Formats: sequence, C-alpha cells, structure tokens
Amino acid sequence: MKKQAVRPATAATRPAAVSVKKFGGEAVIPGNIVVRQRGTKWHPGLNIGMGKDHTLFATAEGKVQFTHKANGRTYVNVVPAAMAEAAE
Repeated sequence: MKKQAVRPATAATRPAAVSVKKFGGEAVIPGNIVVRQRGTKWHPGLNIGMGKDHTLFATAEGKVQFTHKANGRTYVNVVPAAMAEAAE
C-alpha cells in the first residue's frame, strides 16, 4: 500500500493581502473592496460600509476620497460621480 504525502502543519501559507485596494480618485461601484485591514486604521465615511473583519467596501458608485479629521482619524469616502464632477 502506497503512503500519501501529508502537508506538515507548519507549512508556509500565503499571507493575507491586507492593503488599500482602491486609491484616492479611483472610480468604484457598489461592493468594491476599498481597504482590507486588521483593526481600524481607516474608518468608514460617506457611502462606505465595514465588514466584520474591518474590510471597507463601497456602497455607492463614485470616486474614492480619503479625508483626515481633527480627531486624528482618516476616513474613507465615496463621493458620488455627479458631485465629483461638479467639484472639479
């Protein structure tokens, strides 16, 4: 009888790709992941939702915008396309 190879429990696995996925000014549609993070380095703002693993995702179509508030937090917003064009 032939023995099957067993992967050791200590075998290296690919680490999670935790980073910003969509940068400021990039267009997004609802459901697009904007930031994958551990903890809340970035906080959800306008038109952004947060998953149970702190992933930030778009809830509306528009452009990504990062803002800094007086409380020291960085907020991620999705500015609707109509508002983004009017501001330019």
